Amino acid sequence: MSRRVAVLAALALALPAAETVVADLRFGGGIAPLPDEAVGTYLDVGAAPPGVVNGSPRIDTYQEDAAAFAFDISVTHGTLAPVGLLYGCSLRYCNGDMNLESIAYPDSGIKDTAASFERQGYQVDSNSWMTIGLAGHVGLGWAITPDWHVEAVGILGADWVTLDTFSVVTGSTDTYANEGSGPGWTYGGRVGAFWTDSETMWQFGAVAEWTTTEGTVKTDYADNSVEFDVEATGLGLRLVVGRRF
Repeated sequence: MSRRVAVLAALALALPAAETVVADLRFGGGIAPLPDEAVGTYLDVGAAPPGVVNGSPRIDTYQEDAAAFAFDISVTHGTLAPVGLLYGCSLRYCNGDMNLESIAYPDSGIKDTAASFERQGYQVDSNSWMTIGLAGHVGLGWAITPDWHVEAVGILGADWVTLDTFSVVTGSTDTYANEGSGPGWTYGGRVGAFWTDSETMWQFGAVAEWTTTEGTVKTDYADNSVEFDVEATGLGLRLVVGRRF
């Protein structure tokens, strides 16, 4: 008898009493990946390092394992009985700092490290990375119980990307950050688990996503310009609070 009761209890947990309609507004905050490097091409070269001409490459690298602050506002809709299609969109924001590791000019064989700049008396400040964009998501949800459900969705969206890059003022020990902006896009996937109070309809959850954000920014320096291709790929984690309508 006890075995039969256990089986019935497990079935009751696995099968919601009715369809679960997902109509959720959510606010999420957590961490997101930062770029490891920015690969640039020199444009409109005036004064520049030896051997650098129009079309010469520049590679800025950053210390790894740093994370940015991430925030999003999303809406998700669908019907789970107990499995169903989910779809929606989100406004996404990310902002974080990266410590410069090196600047390399492959055509001239020059590579300056942050340590070498500091030995010369320069103060090397961190660079910053910021993205803001709109992304759509679509995938599957599973209502484990009337209050609990899980999701697995794909993500695709457009972004505006801003990157600060390090520069040295020629003939002095001054340094400064130069801001470049440009278009980008984000793609990847996300899984999440959510609990919704059946009386108040307030919702709490957690999500993990693996995404890539790519962008192209043009940075104007005092005597030249560089167009950088930059990419941030990795794991993002967020806690979520929301409400079902």
